[in-house]
Amino acid sequence: MPGVVNLNMAAVIIVEKDFDLSKCLPDSAMPEFYMEDYSVMGLKTRSLPQALNIIENHRFIIVKHKSYYKIKIENAADVLHILNLLGQNNVDAEYTDLIDHVYQG
Repeated sequence: MPGVVNLNMAAVIIVEKDFDLSKCLPDSAMPEFYMEDYSVMGLKTRSLPQALNIIENHRFIIVKHKSYYKIKIENAADVLHILNLLGQNNVDAEYTDLIDHVYQG
C-alpha cells in the first residue's frame, strides 16, 4: 500500500566513521548466553550528512535514534544497493561490525 510504512521492517545502522560505537550497544538486544563474538553489522562513513541526503533522495526511510541513524530496508540486497549509491556519489562507506569491543574469551 503506497504511503504506508511497515514499522517492523528490517533496518541497518549508519554512523560516522569515528562514532563512539558503544552507543549502539544499549539499543541492541544482546543475548544472555552466546558462543561467539557479539556483532551488530552496520554502515560507517566519513560523510554522514551527505550519505543520509543521498539515501533519503533514493526513497529509503531513515529513522534518527538518540545518537545514530537506522535505514529501513526490505532485504539484505538493499544494503548492497545503498553501498553502491554512496560509491556512485563518491561517498566512502563500509559495511562492518559496529560492536567491536564485546568478546567472550
